[in-house]
Amino acid sequence: GEGRAVSEREVSQVAPVPAPRSETVLFIPRLGVHTYVRNPQDLNLGPAWWPTTGRPGGGDTLAIAGHRITHTHPFLYLDRVRVGDRVFVTWRGKDYEYRVRRTFVRPATDMHIADATGSERLLLTACTPRGSARFRIVIEATLRSVR
Repeated sequence: GEGRAVSEREVSQVAPVPAPRSETVLFIPRLGVHTYVRNPQDLNLGPAWWPTTGRPGGGDTLAIAGHRITHTHPFLYLDRVRVGDRVFVTWRGKDYEYRVRRTFVRPATDMHIADATGSERLLLTACTPRGSARFRIVIEATLRSVR
């Protein structure tokens, strides 16, 4: 059902992660997603940074996109992430913990969702509903700690 954690069986439906080509690791405990974040041109290999967004610790918006049903489909169950869930990004030897603040849906043409807001936030985005590129589901999380 909606809002529940992903089962081991469902995690096994997500394609294996190809060899790393990135210094960034994304971990979403509720979904069992633990994968590398790639450069924008490598989105078909796994989650990738949006072009021209910030990076962890920079005090700006950082955005990561992932496919839901094609390629490695790492964000297949992104709609199951809930407010309060933790999301971790490891970057340049530091672990950044974010807490989900809200989820929302926007038209795919809305490129301003990743604009700077004056504080650090993480956006996870994917096409929605599954099988359609018409809209984007957006998970917005705020920085909680750095270790």
